[in-house]
Amino acid sequence: MCRACPVRVDCLVDAMPVARMRDDTTIVGGLTTPARARLQRLVADGLHAPASLAGVPPRMVRMWLLAHPDAPDQACRQTQARWSGAKRRWRATRARPAPTRGVPASSVMVQGELDLGW
Repeated sequence: MCRACPVRVDCLVDAMPVARMRDDTTIVGGLTTPARARLQRLVADGLHAPASLAGVPPRMVRMWLLAHPDAPDQACRQTQARWSGAKRRWRATRARPAPTRGVPASSVMVQGELDLGW
């Protein structure tokens, strides 16, 4: 719904700056709080302003967003890619077998196998 809304840019401007991300589950302008924080960094980089957008008038943020209509979707994609990568790394650490403490790999027995060492 938000993607086609005629006042999406105004919504996003009102939602910036994103000061606190923890425990904030609101969706404004079709973006979650982490995606809005990413958009804020994109806007700050584009305006050569501090990342917090301190001292930047909302009018300038609005003009930048109107000049870069794909920026909200780009921020959303980058945020999704970040979380997908984190999830992939987490799964990779969980898939590793537990290390055997002080037991050589050659003497580890598989279920049903009898290793007599002959």
